[in-house]
Amino acid sequence: MVALFDESSTPSLDRVITLVSPYLDWDNHHFNQNMVTRWSTAALAVPYTEEVGQSVVYTLLQIASVDALRQHIPVSVWSWSRNRTFLPPVWVGGYIRTAKVVHQIRALGNIEILKSYLLLIWLEWKYLDNSAVTEMRTAIREVFNGAGMEDHRKDLIGRLNHVLES
Repeated sequence: MVALFDESSTPSLDRVITLVSPYLDWDNHHFNQNMVTRWSTAALAVPYTEEVGQSVVYTLLQIASVDALRQHIPVSVWSWSRNRTFLPPVWVGGYIRTAKVVHQIRALGNIEILKSYLLLIWLEWKYLDNSAVTEMRTAIREVFNGAGMEDHRKDLIGRLNHVLES
């Protein structure tokens, strides 16, 4: 699969790379900045569908959980999370809910991306680690506080209420 990332870009290959990427082990030493760049180029070239959106968001969160790769994710790919794509619960794993990922998303300075991330990871509570919860609390307190944030807080509270009722 890794060899696919060395091929020239074509629409069909971009789609294949986008759809198989969630199943790759991004924590593997074979993956590097060039592969993240190639993946992000492919992901941005493929027209949006729910399936593509899920693949992109899940792969994005996997890459974000790898310290050596996180910094190479373009902001344009983070914007995919604003599509409010929700992953199947089986795809939502503990490693995508770390304080480092929350911190990286906060550093983007985009409220919509941060809100979309929080809405996504609150699908299941059982995988949240304490450092991620602390980082989320801080983000909510600092980013979603004050005038003009009422709609964002309403969306977040609504999602939390839904999760707690489940």
